[in-house]
Amino acid sequence: MSDRHGPLSIAAAQAPLSSPRASALRAWQLGLAALALAVVSACGGGGGGDGVGSNGTGVSSGTVYGFGSVIVDGVRFDDSDALVQVLEGPDASEAPVLTEVKLGHRTLIEASGVIDENGGKATRIEVEPTLIGVVEAGGINGQGQFTVLGQTVQIVPASTVQSATLLIDTPAVGDLVEVHATRSGSGASLRYSATRIEKRVAPAARTDFIRLTGITENASTSSFNIGGVRVNYTGSPVGSGQLVTVFAGSDGYNAAGKVLTARAVRVRALVSAVNRDDYEGGVIGSVSGNELQIDGLRVNVANAEKKPSDYVAAVGDYVRVKGRFSGGVFVATELRNRRGDVDSLAELTGSIARLQKNGSIITGFSVRDTAVTVTAGTTTLSGDCANATNGTFVEVKGRVIASGLQATRVDCKSLETVGAVVERKGYVKNLNTTANTFDVVATLGGTDTVARVRYQPDRTYFRSIDRTDPNSWKDGILVEVEGPLSSDPAAAVASFDKTTKVKLETESP
Repeated sequence: MSDRHGPLSIAAAQAPLSSPRASALRAWQLGLAALALAVVSACGGGGGGDGVGSNGTGVSSGTVYGFGSVIVDGVRFDDSDALVQVLEGPDASEAPVLTEVKLGHRTLIEASGVIDENGGKATRIEVEPTLIGVVEAGGINGQGQFTVLGQTVQIVPASTVQSATLLIDTPAVGDLVEVHATRSGSGASLRYSATRIEKRVAPAARTDFIRLTGITENASTSSFNIGGVRVNYTGSPVGSGQLVTVFAGSDGYNAAGKVLTARAVRVRALVSAVNRDDYEGGVIGSVSGNELQIDGLRVNVANAEKKPSDYVAAVGDYVRVKGRFSGGVFVATELRNRRGDVDSLAELTGSIARLQKNGSIITGFSVRDTAVTVTAGTTTLSGDCANATNGTFVEVKGRVIASGLQATRVDCKSLETVGAVVERKGYVKNLNTTANTFDVVATLGGTDTVARVRYQPDRTYFRSIDRTDPNSWKDGILVEVEGPLSSDPAAAVASFDKTTKVKLETESP
């Protein structure tokens, strides 16, 4: 797998394995949270209030609820220089690949500098699908639940308690789906409350592996449980109570026997380094005095500042905690209830696309690949929204619904701002694969240049384009470019010096 944003820091230590697929035990240092990747083989052979010091780094694990910056559970991260990656494939020998961050994704963010709700510099973002597997027999039941890899997935309806599941695709029996979710419960009571669900279909996505994240139970030297599924592996022992991600081939799960044969197991070491706060976000699965289970993790809130001050933790609430790991327990200094933020839980900043109007009244549009619904009497419009067109720069607040975002407020701006992440759509012209530059023109073969673009081979994500294939990456194709604006917002031709994404388009500009 190819890199997305520069090299990872990997420390290797040999760990003998009994299988022919023997490899090393690699410890991954991500920010100041250690991630250990225990490379195992198939048994069948094959952010909060206070900041940290300017020299510190921080990690935030949670759900993406906004763009402009990347916003994870209310903590904002400048992602203009971030390396965005995902681990895919059945084997531990495969390297991370470049990817993109989407609304509802579960992510782990490495950041530097001062981190608080209004700022943080992301240096690396890892997209962490919770489940990748096939929808099992029975499909979606009357409670909005279905089963993947023996795990119960809950589709969360729109409510005043928690954001709804962003349902990019409605899962059907036999579909290979990617599920982002937060966990609650254990054993037979384990549930995955989905934040985003979409199908994985070749060739746009890899379909040769499955993936499962959870807390280990009933561990032995060669197996452990996640929920009601037994995971078999060969390699360094994994104990109970560990947060792991299991990778396997597409044929690695036996649904009848509820057995998953792993090729690789990645273990996250629940530790924090000196002088650094971590952020964790998820659903409360249980409450026992001052100890909560949040996304499957043990969290002590005895000395945590409650926000709001009268908040009383309850099962099912989506919360964010700030604090540090100690002895495998997250000791929180702050506990924030995200339920009260439901009307503005999600935020989008960017350029309008696919604008829909009824006369001069906006009824919907897309921003950063997210569909936005605008409802008269419910959505407050400010600025010159009556004259909005595709490309108008907007700031949107709202709540997540199955189709995208139900806007509570839309602010239409007269101009973009330097550094804001914006989009431009048009045809590639003057492509120079040595200098990594090209122009975007409004009409095929025209001289009506709308943007001059520089991309970074080790950082820019190409969607539905093979940058190494001259038959795929060439002059004349229709694309949308996304990245921080580096030119005067009033200039007729925009400049992108740090392009984050280039995606193939089918609709004319």
